[in-house]
Amino acid sequence: MMKRVLVLAAVGVLATACGSGSTEDSANVAASLSTSPTSTTPAPTTAVSPEQALYSEYSSALTAAGIDFRPGSDGTMYWDKLTCEELRSGELDPYDFATRYGVYRPTDANEGRRSILMVPILCPDQQPIVDQAIAGDVRETTFRGGKRLIGNGLELSPLGGYYLSPGTYQTEKPVTDCYWERSDANGNIIDNNFVTLAPSVTVTIAPTDSGFTSKGCGIWKLVE
Repeated sequence: MMKRVLVLAAVGVLATACGSGSTEDSANVAASLSTSPTSTTPAPTTAVSPEQALYSEYSSALTAAGIDFRPGSDGTMYWDKLTCEELRSGELDPYDFATRYGVYRPTDANEGRRSILMVPILCPDQQPIVDQAIAGDVRETTFRGGKRLIGNGLELSPLGGYYLSPGTYQTEKPVTDCYWERSDANGNIIDNNFVTLAPSVTVTIAPTDSGFTSKGCGIWKLVE
């Protein structure tokens, strides 16, 4: 009977020892998994240049507005950037920007609508000119000879081009054999002159005038 008790006790001790080892091994494995370094591969990044970012902003704005343009930084955006340079240099004055580019009536011209959108993106420093053009706060400062109807200088004339605004104009350079005349609504001459030779000629066109004609006088410049 004593032998049987001793054998059973030995078996219990052995089972306990085996169980303890198994638990310890599991704990060691778990600790190893929690502390082992995790291998991660960084996601590849693509650098975007300032020019690419600018084109993305430009193309997104025009696309959202439904404005046609030639894609690529060497497409329509290239020419719009040149327009910005002309605005900065003064080569393109506010009046020409308003009329030639259709900014004053943007709903009538795709180019005008595009110009309004592109300036804040490509040359935000020129925004005041856009604001002037949209408001119609611009005037034609120079014009060549020929026949012009008098009226709102931002409205299209039936003769082609735009009406000539009333004002005082002076020839830009000395003149030889320069003829000019102001006329009324019936085509009658209000005033005229033929200048054989002069350092300059000055003419005031009244709001009540209907037409102005000049030949051989060169370029006229608005003085007031």
